[in-house]
Amino acid sequence: MTYEETKQRKLKRIKGLRVMNALGMVAWRDDGNGEAKQHLRLIHPLSWAWILGVCAFGILFQGIPDTVSDIRHCISNETVLF
Repeated sequence: MTYEETKQRKLKRIKGLRVMNALGMVAWRDDGNGEAKQHLRLIHPLSWAWILGVCAFGILFQGIPDTVSDIRHCISNETVLF
């Protein structure tokens, strides 16, 4: 499968990702195997609203230590500046 094919498959399968992509919140990168991987853009203002919402949801359902660990992992591994 090519980069564009995997990107289109992900966009068809995950409706929330389709909305985030349309708003410009997602940057697409090649994962090294020729497949598309999405990263959250930190420079986008809606990305910060998303992160704050996910933090609030995580604190409610998993507690503060696990949420901090998850957010730290996501910001360091699954985000890009622009």
